[in-house]
Amino acid sequence: MTKEELLAEVEDLLRTMPDRATIYYELDENFSWLGRVTAVLSAWEVITGGMVKVSIDQLHGVSTQGKKKALGNL
Repeated sequence: MTKEELLAEVEDLLRTMPDRATIYYELDENFSWLGRVTAVLSAWEVITGGMVKVSIDQLHGVSTQGKKKALGNL
């Protein structure tokens, strides 16, 4: 992908972001969106993509504090 294509993906991700109040819910549309975020950011920069993956894992963890921190990192 070119940087322009990646930028278009990022812009689409920002437009289609799930509501912050429900992004914690284990819904298909949330998993799909978070997967796209990981793929796009990994394509942009591998290290950033890895850090996003860790935050996504925390977002769906048990700890409320970990979820808040993860959402802040996204």
